[in-house]
Amino acid sequence: MVLWAGVGIGIWIVPILLFIAVLSCIVFTRTSATPRTISLVVFFASIITVVLLLVIPTADKVNTQSTAVVDDFFILRYVLLAVGCLAILIGLLFVLATHCIEPIYAKPMKLQ
Repeated sequence: MVLWAGVGIGIWIVPILLFIAVLSCIVFTRTSATPRTISLVVFFASIITVVLLLVIPTADKVNTQSTAVVDDFFILRYVLLAVGCLAILIGLLFVLATHCIEPIYAKPMKLQ
């Protein structure tokens, strides 16, 4: 298993993907339709990747003495998933807020 700074590579992929997804949502909020679509694709691709990294087992646990398989990181994975989902929801809330609170300019008065 590849370790970087004492943890697996998946722990580094998750925050980087979520950061890129939120950053793309923020950057492409005020652009035309094509970059917004790219932003949504990046967002959903990062969600799918994070879910796959959390669902797929990290390593085979071979224990010849016991038949019970215990996942020591079960709670930590779901806490990480909850924090990631919360970060994405907050990012989407900011995107929605900037979309809904666009300035409305007054029409110029016609002078007679």
